[in-house]
Amino acid sequence: MRLTQNQYNNAGISAALFIENNVLNLDVRNNIFVNTQPTNSARFAIYVATAGQATFATLDNNNYYSVDKMGSIGSFYTVANIKTLAQWKTATGKDGNATEVNVKFVSEQDSHIAPFQVINQTLAAGAVLNVTNDIDGDSRSLTAPYRGADEFGSSSCGDTTTYNADGTWSNGFPNSNKAVIINGIFAPTTDIQACSLTVTSTGSIILPVGKNLFVINQINIAEGGVLEMNSNSDLVQVSSTVSNTGTATIRRNSSLIKRLDYTLWSSPVTGTQTLLQFSPNTLTNRFYVYSTQNNLYASVPPETTTFAMAKGYLIRTPNNHSATTPTVVKGVFQGTPNNGTITMPLAYTDATHAYNAVGNPYPSPINVSEFIDANINNIVGTLWFWRKTNDSSKSSYSTLTKLAYCANAAPGGENAYAVDPHGTLNTGQGFIVKAKSASSIVFTNRMRKANSSDQFFRNAMDQTEEGVAEAEPSRIWLNVSTEGGVFSQAVIGYTADATLDIDNGIDGVSFADGDTNIYSLIGESKMAIQGRPAFTAEDVVPMGFDTENAGTFTISIDHMDGLFLGDQAIFVKDNMTGALHNLKVSDYTFESEIGTFNTRFEIVYADAALGTDNPVAIPAQVVIFQNAKQVTVTSPENIKSVVVYDLLGKVLFVNNNVNAQELTTTSLPAQNQVVIVKAVLENGQSVNKKVLVN
Repeated sequence: MRLTQNQYNNAGISAALFIENNVLNLDVRNNIFVNTQPTNSARFAIYVATAGQATFATLDNNNYYSVDKMGSIGSFYTVANIKTLAQWKTATGKDGNATEVNVKFVSEQDSHIAPFQVINQTLAAGAVLNVTNDIDGDSRSLTAPYRGADEFGSSSCGDTTTYNADGTWSNGFPNSNKAVIINGIFAPTTDIQACSLTVTSTGSIILPVGKNLFVINQINIAEGGVLEMNSNSDLVQVSSTVSNTGTATIRRNSSLIKRLDYTLWSSPVTGTQTLLQFSPNTLTNRFYVYSTQNNLYASVPPETTTFAMAKGYLIRTPNNHSATTPTVVKGVFQGTPNNGTITMPLAYTDATHAYNAVGNPYPSPINVSEFIDANINNIVGTLWFWRKTNDSSKSSYSTLTKLAYCANAAPGGENAYAVDPHGTLNTGQGFIVKAKSASSIVFTNRMRKANSSDQFFRNAMDQTEEGVAEAEPSRIWLNVSTEGGVFSQAVIGYTADATLDIDNGIDGVSFADGDTNIYSLIGESKMAIQGRPAFTAEDVVPMGFDTENAGTFTISIDHMDGLFLGDQAIFVKDNMTGALHNLKVSDYTFESEIGTFNTRFEIVYADAALGTDNPVAIPAQVVIFQNAKQVTVTSPENIKSVVVYDLLGKVLFVNNNVNAQELTTTSLPAQNQVVIVKAVLENGQSVNKKVLVN
């Protein structure tokens, strides 16, 4: 239900769903209620005239959106009765799975949901109601239906357009309502949408850098026809009930790596391509699958092994790859593009022998949170990724949960493309999961997204999607390192979704398999990523540290977000030496013998209760502002250092020897983006500020 026109005769109130007094025991599920009426009086997504719990027998899995007021419960729409979505859930005691998405429709006159609008892809799955067809008679998913009455696009195409050999379209440019036939050499320069896609034996369509192909229904490629996706172009399909035919070429570049390095690959296509055909210059004894029973990688014959759907394969670089200059491996997959619901059995012997190498099975990225949520009953909600370059001293794996990404190597340098994926796993990416039992994992079209990034892992966060309100966590990324290149990282994050116990999907277990490791502790469990509930300055986080080499080590803040970008101090407490050090002022250096030390360090935030006079007040006179596409910092005290980061924590500018009361950056590589500026004064005080550079 949606309201788009002005209220009739200034009605005083309107609601996409209005429930009158004395209505009881309603069952309201899987609905979309949108009120975007532009003018006049109060406008609600939902309005319930009578307060109380008896109105609804069932109320869940609905989506509400209003340009004015979300909802109201009570006899009159007073300010006290106006509810945000969170207040609505509290007031009703229901709708725990409700969302607030500004749904995009095909047009003002057409209330079908626009299938390729990014915002629509954020709609959570609806409740399973065993409804087999939508309002148009199209088949509905019986496991994860879309919310509303429309299953995102028609199974039949309303029109047809053909690209001819002379470079013309028979019936206009493709759109999501047209069956598209490629019968000539088509070189698109924009994203392409189609209801269905057919490539004839004389047809060719190659998606260029950064352009994507969106198809509602089936893809058919005749023998001799060409469908090719470049490394940073994505193929997204909507209907999960259709099977594709023919052979496509899907290209995907690896991270920057050297000869003798490995990549954990997963194929986005199904066919006869063997592992050796995929990487013909890799030595034949350097192709592996993961053995759950032995917790080891086992060699497989690449000449006869074909890619299994959703399975991960560890493959060494071609033997002619550069041994000195990190470069990408250009992976080329050939086969029928995978589509629809894909189930992958998980091997399980016991809690120790439960790890499986799996992978993204689609020619498009998948959303990490949606993958974890869909499989939370069958796997530990932590994903591990093989990401390193010829360094046995470091952990082989980085860690990812719904809360954060924890690196196993310092970003930048030779691993410039192996950084935080920000919740999206790209095409061709394999990873490790831990099974809870001998069950299965599932992949669905709902998880598929288009992000057009030319990295195996993304290195830039998408802008917040319009209409999606997410509570911002507050997180700290802590590094331990040495001048000799030792590196380990741990993440502490505060979010309303977490508890002090282990939260599956939020907390991430540390493999701690490098020579030196830092981790937080939940009881005796070592955590690479730990989520904690709402922040208080009295919180104390136990930290563990182990090393196989004695020496001098440094604990530092890699980056941070949320409330930690403000004045809140972050201390490391060294229980061995008694030192209490503010990591926001400077890094902490310490000596250690060989061993495991699970009681030596703590992260704390309250200085007064611990008896320190370490100043944490930020001088109000320090001013940070944009200045002709640069950033200027002024202070009444001499400035010691200035560092400018992007929102991912990447350093854009640094000057560690300012020795002046004013500094303006030079050649700042930032345009139309928010940056974080950290200035440290000579007296040790610091200030952090977000600045928009445009």
